[in-house]
Amino acid sequence: MAEKTQVSQAVQNHGSAGTEGKAQLSSNKDRRKKRNRPNKAKQSSDPAPERVYTTDIERENGSFERYYQAQHLFDDPEEFAAFISALKTDLPTTFRVTGNRTTANDVNDIIRNVHVPNLMGIKHEGNLVNPPTPLPWYPGGLAWQIDVHKTVIRKVPEFQKMQRFLVYETEVGNISRQEAVSMLPPLVLDVEPHHRVIDMCAAPGSKTSQILEAMHTSPSGASISNPTGVVVANDSDYKRAGLLVHQSSRLPSPTLVVTNLDASNYPSLHLGNQGQVLEFDRILCDVPCSGDGTLRKNPIIWREWSVSSGNGLHKLQLRILQRAMRMLAANGRIVYSTCSLNPVENEAVIAAALKASNGAYQLVDISDRLPDLVRRPGLSNWQVCTDKGSLTMDSSFQSFISRLNEKQRAESKVVETMFPCAEVGQFHLERCWRIYPHLQNTGGFFVAVLERSETYAPPVPRKKALKRSAVERSDTPDRETERTLKRQRVDIGEEILLDTEMEGVEKQAEETRLSTPTHEEDPKAKVSTYKEDPYTYVDPGHPTVDTFLQGIHIQTVGATDGAMRFPKENLFVRNSDPTVLRSVYLSNDLVKEILTHNEPFRLRLISAGVKLAIRQDGGAKAAAQNRTQGSEKPQEVAVQKYRVVHDAVAIVLPFMSPDDIIHGDLAMLKVLIERAYPLSNEFPSPYRETIEKCG
Repeated sequence: MAEKTQVSQAVQNHGSAGTEGKAQLSSNKDRRKKRNRPNKAKQSSDPAPERVYTTDIERENGSFERYYQAQHLFDDPEEFAAFISALKTDLPTTFRVTGNRTTANDVNDIIRNVHVPNLMGIKHEGNLVNPPTPLPWYPGGLAWQIDVHKTVIRKVPEFQKMQRFLVYETEVGNISRQEAVSMLPPLVLDVEPHHRVIDMCAAPGSKTSQILEAMHTSPSGASISNPTGVVVANDSDYKRAGLLVHQSSRLPSPTLVVTNLDASNYPSLHLGNQGQVLEFDRILCDVPCSGDGTLRKNPIIWREWSVSSGNGLHKLQLRILQRAMRMLAANGRIVYSTCSLNPVENEAVIAAALKASNGAYQLVDISDRLPDLVRRPGLSNWQVCTDKGSLTMDSSFQSFISRLNEKQRAESKVVETMFPCAEVGQFHLERCWRIYPHLQNTGGFFVAVLERSETYAPPVPRKKALKRSAVERSDTPDRETERTLKRQRVDIGEEILLDTEMEGVEKQAEETRLSTPTHEEDPKAKVSTYKEDPYTYVDPGHPTVDTFLQGIHIQTVGATDGAMRFPKENLFVRNSDPTVLRSVYLSNDLVKEILTHNEPFRLRLISAGVKLAIRQDGGAKAAAQNRTQGSEKPQEVAVQKYRVVHDAVAIVLPFMSPDDIIHGDLAMLKVLIERAYPLSNEFPSPYRETIEKCG
């Protein structure tokens, strides 16, 4: 324990806190490679333009204030003034320590014992700044807040050490820099390692990362390297889906599948040759929204906000939630959330979905959750702005529609589901959470949790056998050649449009988006043609698999637990020939079911599983040279051919012999920190001899 503390202190003195108690060569090699990669942005001769943040934006919008005054959010006019005043201030900096890592407590101790004392008594613009404080409502005290904006932390010299710490720990995955209210949905989703989870609008991926942490954490708090569940992370924008892959790579998982689809028309996922439909235990609908709850973080919204923002997204939000309701398994849970305060995007969507379900779903009472979080109940009455020019407000659809002639009714984009319905009192909308910025110095947010009613009896799903094998699908060269005029069913009792018709629906949905960026999707992004490498599972009985496993010193059974078995049948490659092992990936059983029984272009698969190892071409060339010289040793070829990547260290360790694992000490850690590419003779004994044996 003393040595572990010394390691942490040694790293702190270098200005960046790498808190791994045990230094493993494969881990540090990958990190050095990332740190030494050239930064193209910094090599530019012209300095990057300074982002306009506060000084050039007037934080005033009369329409915004009049609209929310009409909603009667608060009984006390003084509280409404405090609400508006808070929205005009900068958002504090918040971050959380990843909860399922063995280093979480070490990182928290460094924050508490090193950085908090260093930031005592600091002043900014004449005001005393509180040191980092834990968010009182976040479990385990693993989330922190600094009462200054992130630009202050980047620029003010007193915060430089803290800034370096945050950057490094974020890079290695020990910290997630995330807005406080954005942490709420995964906390009430209650994910467990066996759950089948989908995040329908996942980019940029901070909530997906939280879900993955929960997936890899047992109820007792122990870390699980290969859970049995699955996390499907989806986003309709191709570029943002790529960002999602990058964000989730900080917590690599064999349970992850990333797709690029319209959430409101998400297709059914089949399992097995009989086409059994996958139902999800947990679904997160953090839907695209107007984002007016992020005014403190994105002050540009003050200039561009209008009532058409929420009205234009209402129908899309409702379609996404209703699609989620049709994909939910028995005893499952849906969390619907937005970073908007607009009831048209929040309570109106919930009420419309509950009404359409005919009693099949209900809001869950989560009043006992996170007792230290200050929140307000959902609204049961609200008004809809039916004329953005005059800010005409209506409390019922009938009063609005009665004023219009036939042509105006046909052209109106205001729909009945935006208004409170007659049954609104039966839905217990007070069970929703409304987070206001003046309550605990946060952004604005809305959260609702839905479950199936106990009396709900789902219809028997119609099974459909697939016509082609997975191997045949992996050889498919082009998506366009696979389209047919046959209609396909994506959910129970509902027939959807043809592929060509669905594209029109997606285009129409995109056109309803705002010109201002939302918290989940970029309306200016264009849908890219699907061009991804195939997902091909290898034959576990093929000789190349045994050669590969021998090369990275993986045993087929656990080194310490004989009951564990390495799932070599779940190894796959991203090329059509399963005998060519360049980069080798690993998934769990459920992800394999999804990848082998669903066509990749239909799901627009972007990423799946975790990269296990990559082939070292240098070692292969050396082996070929040995063969020509007649000096080849059979075991040397396999040893030098592959390298385990850092992402998979936690997965392979239980299957490696203790003799193949190097445990570092302070002297070894010092060499790894000081030298980007250390030579074997620079390491102290006995590590030098061990490394030299590896060739």
